Amino acid sequence: MTMLNQILSMILGLSAAGAVPVQEASPIDHSNDRFGGYWITTVHQDRPFQVVLHVVVGDEPSGTLTSVTKGMIDQSFQMVFFEGDHLVASLNTDSSTIQFDLMLSDDGEQLTGTVTTVIGGVPEESSLVFQRTQLPTDLPGVRCYGGVLSAGVELQFSVCMAPRNDGWVSTIDIPLQGIDDVFMPVKEGQEGAFQFTLDAPVPVVLDLVRSADGDVLEGTFRQGPVELPLKLAFDPGGGAALSRPQEPSRPYPYPTRDVLIDHPEGHQLAGTISMPMGDPASVSGWPAVVLVTGSGPQDRDETLLGHKPFLVIADHLARNGIASLRYDDRGCGSSSGDFNTATSSDLATDAAVVTAFLQTQPGIDPDRVGIIGHSEGGLIAPMVAAGSVDGMSTRRPVAFCVLMAGPGVPGLDVIKLQSRLLMMASGMDEALVESIVECNDSVLELALEPDVTPESLREAALVSATRQSELLAEADMESMDQDQIQAKVETAMGTLSSPWLLEFLIHDPRPVLRVLRCPVLAISGTLDLQVWHDQNLPEIEKAMKDAEGPLTVIRYDGLNHLFQPARTGGIEEYMTIDTTIDEQVLLDITSWINGLYGSDSESGRE
Repeated sequence: MTMLNQILSMILGLSAAGAVPVQEASPIDHSNDRFGGYWITTVHQDRPFQVVLHVVVGDEPSGTLTSVTKGMIDQSFQMVFFEGDHLVASLNTDSSTIQFDLMLSDDGEQLTGTVTTVIGGVPEESSLVFQRTQLPTDLPGVRCYGGVLSAGVELQFSVCMAPRNDGWVSTIDIPLQGIDDVFMPVKEGQEGAFQFTLDAPVPVVLDLVRSADGDVLEGTFRQGPVELPLKLAFDPGGGAALSRPQEPSRPYPYPTRDVLIDHPEGHQLAGTISMPMGDPASVSGWPAVVLVTGSGPQDRDETLLGHKPFLVIADHLARNGIASLRYDDRGCGSSSGDFNTATSSDLATDAAVVTAFLQTQPGIDPDRVGIIGHSEGGLIAPMVAAGSVDGMSTRRPVAFCVLMAGPGVPGLDVIKLQSRLLMMASGMDEALVESIVECNDSVLELALEPDVTPESLREAALVSATRQSELLAEADMESMDQDQIQAKVETAMGTLSSPWLLEFLIHDPRPVLRVLRCPVLAISGTLDLQVWHDQNLPEIEKAMKDAEGPLTVIRYDGLNHLFQPARTGGIEEYMTIDTTIDEQVLLDITSWINGLYGSDSESGRE
């Protein structure tokens, strides 16, 4: 495994959604301001690692947690509130719930208390002491240095450091890896030498010497067996930034408004409506779409690896006469509810409720409201359109569906091929890939056995992880030690107990596709390695052959799962590509929707 893949493996599948407001805000209590800021601790388990809390105090308290070792970077809290000297917060990950109950010290410099992690319904409690800290950029005497690490791809680096009474405080930015203002322990040596450590699953160590004039940091980057030269120059701008030319900036040339939608089950879904400019009465109300995200906890912009695809789509739609409503998944962003226990069927009820809400909004034509679903959203959109959502229905029939990289076969088939294609794209030997896939597939198939026990599943996961480590060692690649194998097993057990995964693996989208009555646009990129076009588009076409709704299919040469122009289609490319969504895809979607109603469209293709 390359150094780049080692870093990527810390963060893939995570979305760094911003700070999350609590749903029921208390009146502003300025005494709570003392909780605000950054708090840091070191957890002593198999090996020490850092955990950082960022608490934002205001009308709606919010916060994030970062632990690079545990694969969490700016993971948003679903709840933050204060009770006297106590800070109470909780967040959901793909496989666990983490709850904090911390007390502020009299001098305001420590938070002491407990953290409870619940995995598979089993709680584990530990005690932690957080120390107040500050970003180096908020301190006098800060110096920031930037440069490029050549590691197969060009990785922009930025290190900021500032002196404090107790030594130095430093942070690192690696934009292509989603690492932004991540704290690093730093030790000062002799004659301008500094050692910075990034607590990753495979720790990163920067041994750098500062020049006499303070304008250069030069030395080595080390991660596991990889050692590379690194030279960073003084950067008065203080950090690197990603180029995202398609991302719109406020003020937008069209109106938007935030909404909060009540779900009959009791949770609320927070979203944003974007409306075209002009008088909706002139067109008897605007056509509109609900945007449904892919798998994993996602915010309304579907924020992923530095990109905001749904923000870009909503912007393009509004500029082309189509309204939209995008929303935070339940338990994510500003939406309440529990994401960890939700299945695709549960998430489909959310999409149905949101669609029904949009059909009632002023300026919207309720008979021209459709759904755009990406990835898993392309599974959910037909469920809503076909009325296959238990207990929930839209007010009017769904007018159309756009399936962006939507699956056409059961999830087990999708995941099996996805795993193989992604490893092949990373450059792994084909025989090694097949052996690893065989190990993974055996565990997935066992998880679906009706009489499987947790003990037998754990044993199978251990055998699989151990065998994979042996295969990597035989291929002269970095294998796993016993602690890493055990960590892999625990992660697997949390994932395999997920209600979402168990339903996704067996859900077959074809019966729903066969009964659709609305027009459908199904699109895919030929370099989409997560939902392979040749596996899924033909099955969508077969399933809809006798459906009442007409089907349009477009394959895009050279586009990946996010519909970006790609070289290999590997996930590690997503963040390195400036384009969020290929412009032709945006043009085709708006042209197809407007074409359903005889609207003029300047661009697009048949």
